[in-house]
Amino acid sequence: MRFPFQKFASLVLVLSSVTLGHIVLADDFSVPEACARLLAVLDDTRTQELEINPAPKEGSAEEKFLNFYKEKIFPVHQNFRRVGATYSVYHQMIDAGFYESKEQREEWTQKKDEAYNEYISYMTNPQWEADQLKWGDLAEGLSGELAAVARKNKKSLKFEQFSEDMKPLLQEEQTLDNKVDENANESPKKTVFQQNGAKQSQILADYFDGKVSYEEATQIYEKLALDGYMSYGRDVFEKSQAELDRIAQIRSELAHSKGFKTYAEMKIAAQSLSHTEEFQSKEKLLQFLTDILNDTQPLADRYYQVMARKKGKNLSEVKPFESSFLGLPAFLLMKPYFQKENFTSLWRQTMMESGFPKKVLDQIIVDGFPREKKNSHAYMNPVLVPYPKILKINGTTLAAEKLSEKSWSSALIYILQNYDDDGLGDLRTAFHEGGHGLDFSYQRDDLGYSSAYGYAETHSTTMESFIVDKEFLMAHGQTREGKSIPEDVVDTFIDRSSIGDFLSLRSNVESAIFDILLWDYDYSKGGKTFSQRALELAREMRRKYSPFQWPEEYTQKGFEPGHSYFITGHFRSGSVRYFGYVLAEVSAAIMTDSLLDQLEEKTGRRTLYKQPGLAKLLSDGIYKQGFKVPFPKSVEKFAGVKFSPKSFTENLKSRLSRFLDRLESE
Repeated sequence: MRFPFQKFASLVLVLSSVTLGHIVLADDFSVPEACARLLAVLDDTRTQELEINPAPKEGSAEEKFLNFYKEKIFPVHQNFRRVGATYSVYHQMIDAGFYESKEQREEWTQKKDEAYNEYISYMTNPQWEADQLKWGDLAEGLSGELAAVARKNKKSLKFEQFSEDMKPLLQEEQTLDNKVDENANESPKKTVFQQNGAKQSQILADYFDGKVSYEEATQIYEKLALDGYMSYGRDVFEKSQAELDRIAQIRSELAHSKGFKTYAEMKIAAQSLSHTEEFQSKEKLLQFLTDILNDTQPLADRYYQVMARKKGKNLSEVKPFESSFLGLPAFLLMKPYFQKENFTSLWRQTMMESGFPKKVLDQIIVDGFPREKKNSHAYMNPVLVPYPKILKINGTTLAAEKLSEKSWSSALIYILQNYDDDGLGDLRTAFHEGGHGLDFSYQRDDLGYSSAYGYAETHSTTMESFIVDKEFLMAHGQTREGKSIPEDVVDTFIDRSSIGDFLSLRSNVESAIFDILLWDYDYSKGGKTFSQRALELAREMRRKYSPFQWPEEYTQKGFEPGHSYFITGHFRSGSVRYFGYVLAEVSAAIMTDSLLDQLEEKTGRRTLYKQPGLAKLLSDGIYKQGFKVPFPKSVEKFAGVKFSPKSFTENLKSRLSRFLDRLESE
């Protein structure tokens, strides 16, 4: 989801009972309580004091720099915190479907837009731009954190500050975005999409249990997919087509106003401020992504060919939705042993056992289950992140004083999810989004640093490692009838999980390439519209990378492969950040290995489960560092190894090759 105040996030309850051993109570989320906690943010002034001690030398460059900061920059940053929180509150209440009427939704949308308009009044204000430029100029030749922030802030103006004549376009973009979100949240197809996801999982389970034939199962699955997520994606796409086309035109014009050929170039350049040199351009990112696909393509081809032969099928005859029936899906093994009503409680208990205190977890609201009008996606929204109540700056060194924990404000994090099936799929998402929530709860960027998406996704992806942790699975795998999970089932699941990891990596790489190329086009010159480009690009990606071509009968029914991209906000939002998931998969593997090494050295147990020291390792080693270090240097520093996809992909390839060898020898 797109939150325009993310840059200033650093400036700016779910309670469940548990028994020993296994979770037994359902998620205890309360709409009134969640709504009340969000609204309470609006009454919190979140004011911050500035203390400069010792004072800078009179007449020095440091004094001029700090005086300008105190008079011109600091007050605006305080206002950004208030405005950003207001925007996030109303956005969240709308996205969660808390409104009781169309009129109330319109009222909240208006208040959200008022906050956004206040924000862009600064982003299009020449005086504010001039102030930031001057502040950056005053920082030249000075050392210290605050001076570094000023110089980096000056660089970011190229991507974030627009001329006054762009203000109407920015306001129009926000209005159109609201309409697209409304179309997605209130689509009559959304409920069927959510219901059919669980039904698809069940028919897969029935097939592999021998309860239904391949032909019958694939036919049912195909219908569920077309009637479910494909119909939902098509509905959002078609109802929002005019808005999306106009949004793309606006974003192209915004990019041109900053000297960029395309919106993708502008967004990637903006993110480059938080990345090391090898990830600072569109060309380098595309090469990185393409290299992974090319490296894994031969094994992917072999996998699908072997699996098709095992089914007595010619691969060219297999329809896209049949691909789920090729192989032995690992997640089906876990479905009887993990119940969706326990996911939030299980995550919470596991984090407490990992050393995260209750007071931190209580700052995280987890909204777990589908509701009418609620967004069908899953994401984390840092409504409030911690900041120092008194910002203490050394007037001589321009460094921020390291403060005790009691000197920081509390966070309020909202996690929106939609658990729709038992097993580990949605539980994995719970740990992923929970990882985001903990990261933002612990951030201690007292001066404010822009986000690197690879960094942001690393820690959420690292927490997914619990889902393949044997000790965790053995401790909590239990049927509703109380039967514990057999050890051989866990071992088989972990062995097979490499297949899903391999395919997931390729899927994420393809999506990342699609995301970049979708916005790497000038939509302002009267060529292809955004909607035309999206459908054509999706077809091209499928022809190039997928062994399952799109049947003509689907097209005749009005379904295009591009429709599936519009289920979530990732691709329509224009964030151009999906590549962060790929970077995160690589860095999370590095992080997890390092964590296991450090924990094993201390406890003799090579597991993440019930390791009270895990919280400290993550919070002190990573979370509290925030975005100060460019990605992936933060990961390299933590793990003591060079960031590279090679070891990650080679491990996956090796495990999958061994699996296929065994399968072919049977």
